[in-house]
Amino acid sequence: MSSTGRYLVTTSDYYPTLGGLTTFCTNIEKSLNACEIPYDLFHWKKKSDFLKIKDSKYKKVIHVHPWGSYYHALVDNRGAPTINFYHGSEVLFLGRTPFHSLFKKIIKNSVLKVFERSDYNIFISDFTFKKLISQGLRPDYSRDIVYHNGIDLKDSQYIENDIEEELHFICVARDVPHKNLEATVLFCEKIKKLFPQINVFLYLTSSRFRSQDIVIEDISGVSNNVLDEYYKKSHFNLLFSKDDSNRGFYEGFGLTCLEAGKYGVPSIVSPYGGLPENVHHGLNGLVLNSETLFLDCTKIFWDKFAYKQMRKDTFNHTHSSHGVDKLTKLWRAL
Repeated sequence: MSSTGRYLVTTSDYYPTLGGLTTFCTNIEKSLNACEIPYDLFHWKKKSDFLKIKDSKYKKVIHVHPWGSYYHALVDNRGAPTINFYHGSEVLFLGRTPFHSLFKKIIKNSVLKVFERSDYNIFISDFTFKKLISQGLRPDYSRDIVYHNGIDLKDSQYIENDIEEELHFICVARDVPHKNLEATVLFCEKIKKLFPQINVFLYLTSSRFRSQDIVIEDISGVSNNVLDEYYKKSHFNLLFSKDDSNRGFYEGFGLTCLEAGKYGVPSIVSPYGGLPENVHHGLNGLVLNSETLFLDCTKIFWDKFAYKQMRKDTFNHTHSSHGVDKLTKLWRAL
């Protein structure tokens, strides 16, 4: 796997594993192809995997997961130009066990030095950038760039979907504590109690929840094509993630808000992590951070003109600011 003039893309997640990093890596591949940049893809699972590429020479190395740059540096110190992407919780130096957390704290300074030697560090949100600074990164604004997340918009289409006698919400998130699915269910139940005449539906990627007030449909495990159909018939996308940084988790940006935005579906989100950088209150959704704003957000349910305008603004904003073509422009600029 060696080719002078080629790029190397390393990633910790790839198909058949689904998730944000897999999607992000796919977007990088599409953008490199659009620029006609040849590349090799290296899917690693542990640091010793990098021994397989230590003799390779590349024009640039792109690490989808920034810890790849540290593992690569352990076996190859020749200093190929390196671009690291930073998404979220990986910058907190916390592990899945106390032992892993202790180990990460011991090596933190050496990891930060590798990050600082990189040609470019690209953060999907300013929140993530500031998190890494709080961990000890010495910022260099000629090297460190905030470049908001993007998505493939090839199959995007604007969907008209007026609110009549039903409200359809969708929440596509792993059922883990910081994703806060409990708050999603409570939000929908509260809407039902405020407006008992309205039938409320929640499409949720979990089988754990039951409700006597609303209809919850488990959509976990559905194919991407089927998931798109659920987005299309939804009125709002919900993402109420918590900032659990002390436990090693927070929302870096919120890719599902862009997935919903492909069809003009606005999002209602919490004010934590990178979510307020993604959802601009009153434009492509609502940032819900107080009881007052909760009451304000319900007004848009019944203002047909305002809701239709928000759907159009959501669709247009997703296209103008978050297409995968932004990565194409990034490679050309760098």
